[in-house]
Amino acid sequence: MITPPPEPGLVQRVVHIAGTGGGVGTTTVTALLFAAHETDSAPMLLDHSGGSLGARLTGGDEVAAVDPTVTLHDAGPHADGILIDLLAYPTEFAMVVTTDTPAGIAAARRTLDRIDERHGTAGLARTITVAVANAGRHRSTGFAALGVDYGHHRTAQIPADPALAVGGRIPVNRLAPRTVRAQQQLRHALQERLRGYAAPR
Repeated sequence: MITPPPEPGLVQRVVHIAGTGGGVGTTTVTALLFAAHETDSAPMLLDHSGGSLGARLTGGDEVAAVDPTVTLHDAGPHADGILIDLLAYPTEFAMVVTTDTPAGIAAARRTLDRIDERHGTAGLARTITVAVANAGRHRSTGFAALGVDYGHHRTAQIPADPALAVGGRIPVNRLAPRTVRAQQQLRHALQERLRGYAAPR
């Protein structure tokens, strides 16, 4: 999708979806969020990988309407790097993606601690942590504690789902009901963050 310049007077907010490591699911999370908006105004897209995001989009990147005020940026495995720098700007938002394992949750905690050190509660308020479960891995009990420490409304889980495990475009019609619920809950959590910071401060 070509990202057009924002219209004069519109505030453009960018959601950087970054992983704690490679292969944790940033592209899948970005594609799920985009698919959740396909029936209304879809956000614009930026892809760090030069094309793999497009290959995961259920119906490609053609939509009926585009919301020029929101961009989803698949930022790849950079949660502990440039993502933290970008949160210095109030129109930038973070989605920290990690695996739903003890090591993955620990990595997310390190990133959240660095965000807190650099930007305080204002940075954490614009951050959502997403734990992605994989088939064959047990769900980490550390996720519940993450929600207690940083806010349940700022954490989300994507369950293990065979429909997400295969490559190529995500078959939305074959997603398990709990995955669809997680997709909608993630969309709602993001909308809440965006509404809270609708304009620069």
